[in-house]
Amino acid sequence: MSVREYESREQVVEGLHRGRDLSGADLSGLDLSGITLKGFNMEDANLNNANLDGAVLAASNMAGVDLSGATLNSARISATNMGSASLRGVQMCGATINDANLDGADLTGADLSGSSWFDVNVSRADLTDVRTTGARARGVNWSQAEVPPAEIPEPIPARPWIPALLAGIGLMFVATIILAGRRRRA
Repeated sequence: MSVREYESREQVVEGLHRGRDLSGADLSGLDLSGITLKGFNMEDANLNNANLDGAVLAASNMAGVDLSGATLNSARISATNMGSASLRGVQMCGATINDANLDGADLTGADLSGSSWFDVNVSRADLTDVRTTGARARGVNWSQAEVPPAEIPEPIPARPWIPALLAGIGLMFVATIILAGRRRRA
């Protein structure tokens, strides 16, 4: 596999229009802030020290990607495979990570302050010296990590309006059945 090197954001965007395969690409140090990457194969890509602040990474394969030293502040990562990825020293302040796979990922020294985690697989992940100040999580089993964070993020409670919504739907269903029965008798 030959390594494709990109020297500018424009080259990356042009390459994205030609196909969805950025596997093995060298995107190190590029400013890709605010970019949307949905459904791409970025396996083993080099994004070392890249700026991905505010980026959207969704439904993509980023297994083995090198994001060490990158910034992903306020980024949104959803349904993305980042298994065995290097996220050493990454900044993910205020990021939202949802339904992602970080199995075996190395997040040593990462700053996850203020981030939100929903249903993320952290099995075998290394979270040594990770900063989690103000981070929150739901559906993350930190004990499955190879090295869990010293400070476990605060749990995000279930939304209080969901049970009330379900109860309301149930009452409407019962009322509809009762009214339908009365109309049949009349």
